[in-house]
Amino acid sequence: MKKLNIMKKLLLSILSIISLNVFAQPDVKFNITSDWGTGYCANINITPDQGYDDWEMVIKAPGGINSLWGANSVPIGGGEYKITPSPWKIPIATPFEIGFCGGGSSSDIEIISQSFTPTVTEVISEEIWIGENSSAYLNTGKEYYMVGINKDEPEASLHVGTNTSATSTSIVIETEGSDNAEINFQSGTGVSELNFQNGDLSDISSLTFSKNDNGATMSFYDKINSEEVIKVVDGSLYSREVVVQTDAFPDYVFSSDYNLASLSEVEASIDSLGHLPGVPAAEQVEEEGMSLSQITTIQMEKIEELTLYLIQQQKEIEALKKELNNLKK
Repeated sequence: MKKLNIMKKLLLSILSIISLNVFAQPDVKFNITSDWGTGYCANINITPDQGYDDWEMVIKAPGGINSLWGANSVPIGGGEYKITPSPWKIPIATPFEIGFCGGGSSSDIEIISQSFTPTVTEVISEEIWIGENSSAYLNTGKEYYMVGINKDEPEASLHVGTNTSATSTSIVIETEGSDNAEINFQSGTGVSELNFQNGDLSDISSLTFSKNDNGATMSFYDKINSEEVIKVVDGSLYSREVVVQTDAFPDYVFSSDYNLASLSEVEASIDSLGHLPGVPAAEQVEEEGMSLSQITTIQMEKIEELTLYLIQQQKEIEALKKELNNLKK
């Protein structure tokens, strides 16, 4: 019985391929939408019954076509026009409309010929087709559908279940040469969101991309505590707290072998360079930028050096006080 079912499916697939590529044609309807005697407007509604890689139509319009939308037209003589799709509107798999207006009598308008080139497909089942360019699409006949990979009952348009292979990776995007690995989010609201959930579908966090009058915005939400943790707007980062890790923090300034420059040497360096020694020039920072870790380390180093100068100064003050008191005696 199992072998009979396999043979039946194979036979159905072969018959489907033959019927799709030989007998299938879209439904084409021609309508005059307005007629004022010396001119008219009309539309052609095309409802594909499958995918088509290309199409061509010849329309007879003796009075000429003044305007056309939804396709391209070229006069071929004898009052006839060849209609072809715009490059960005093929292949086709969903209904579309061509509209045009012209002069003369609408009764003279007719479709002389039409030809549609079906997409070469392999019918895996009655619902799943594999295209000539290795693209796959569903033909469920419904307004919506959901695809599950390793998931028997998908709960979204694309639902990837647990991967039980040697690797636990669910999705890999691979490119070669100079091609970029890209994921595009196209949102009618201008907001795209990546949600991270537990196995019980409870929210953990999300990454949201949007735009407003201030420019592009990226936000990271902690959905457990219901708060926005990080926000980036037009190059500015907003966060409640930033933790910076560095390999060497400036406690070395307090080491006995640290070479603390004299204040006269610091003054000479400022006069020569225009900035503190050990600090990059303003032009360099403005051009190349500076890491937060580096800024924090340099600032701390200068604060600790300043502390040593104050300690030295205080010792000199105490010595002068003592000397002054001795003179008063």
